[in-house]
Amino acid sequence: MKKILLINRGTDTDNFGDRAINFTLQKLLEKEGFYVDSVNYTQVFSGKGIINSLKQVISISRTARKNYDVALIDGGQLIQDNKTFPLSFLLWTFFLHTFSTARIVLYSEGVDEKFGSRALSLFRRGMRYVDRICVRDYNSQANLRMLFNRDSEVAPDCVFAISKIAQVQPKNEYNTLFGISTYRTISRYKHLDITEDEYLTQQAEIISPYLPHVKLIYNTDSDLKYARKFKDFIKDQQGIELELIDIPNLDAYVNTIASSKSVISSRMHALIIAKSFGKEIHPVERNRKLQTFIAEHHRENDMEEYYHMISQSLKRTVQD
Repeated sequence: MKKILLINRGTDTDNFGDRAINFTLQKLLEKEGFYVDSVNYTQVFSGKGIINSLKQVISISRTARKNYDVALIDGGQLIQDNKTFPLSFLLWTFFLHTFSTARIVLYSEGVDEKFGSRALSLFRRGMRYVDRICVRDYNSQANLRMLFNRDSEVAPDCVFAISKIAQVQPKNEYNTLFGISTYRTISRYKHLDITEDEYLTQQAEIISPYLPHVKLIYNTDSDLKYARKFKDFIKDQQGIELELIDIPNLDAYVNTIASSKSVISSRMHALIIAKSFGKEIHPVERNRKLQTFIAEHHRENDMEEYYHMISQSLKRTVQD
C-alpha cells in the first residue's frame, strides 16, 4: 500500500475552505486504497519564539524521514508571497528531498502572480525539488511558467469533488446564503481601495435583491466576527434582523451549503462547494483569484466531468 503525505493548511486552521481541501483529498486517496497522513504546511510558524520554531523544523525533518511514497503539497493559494508560505515551501521540499525518496508533487495548487524578491527566491529554490505539478486553473499555469519556468497540468480544484465523498443530509432549509469576508483581509491585500463604511455599504447593496431571505455564513473565525458586525449594520440601516447560522465544524458547513438554493460569497471554496452540490452561485469579485474563478467556472459545468478530471489527474499524480 502506497503511503501519501498531504501537506496543506487544512489540519491546523479555522478556515473551512482549507479544511475542505484536506478532507476531500484524503477521502479521494483513501478511496483508491492509499494510506494517507496530513500535516500542517506552515508548521514552523505554529507557535511563538525561536526555540519553538527550531522544534518545528526538527519535526518537519522527522516527518520527511517516514518513508512516504508521495508527498503532496496541495490545495489553496499556497504559492503566494505572505509571511509564512515561502519559507514553509522551501523547508518542506528541502527536507523531503534530503531525507526521503518520496516524489514531491504540487497538486490542485493556486499560483499568485506577484512576488517580492525574497519570496520569489525561496519558492524558486524549493521548486528545484518538485517532481510534478498540477494547478487548479489556467492563470496559475501561466504564472508558474512565467515566474518559475515550470510546466504543469491543469485540473479543477479538488473540492469540486466534495459532493461525491461527503456524507450530508441536505434539508432545503435555506434560500440564499451570504458569506462576507473581513474588511481587514480586503484592506491588507489591497483588493479594494475603499473605506470600511463603503465596504459594508457595498456588501449590503449586493444582498439587497435577496432580502429578507438571506442567511449569513462564514469561512473563518474572523469572518464570523465580521458577520456579526455586518448583521448589526443591516439592522441599523434597514431594520432587518438577519440570521447568522451557527457552523461548528466542516460537516455542518458543507451540510448548510448543500441545504441552500444559492450562495453569494467572495470566499472561493464556499462557491466551489455550492457548485459541487448543484447550487446557484453569485461570486463577489475581490481579487485576481476570484476573477479567474469567475472566468473558468461561473457557468453551467458538468460536475460528473469535473469529478472524472480530478480523479484521473490525482491518479496520474500519485501513480506515475
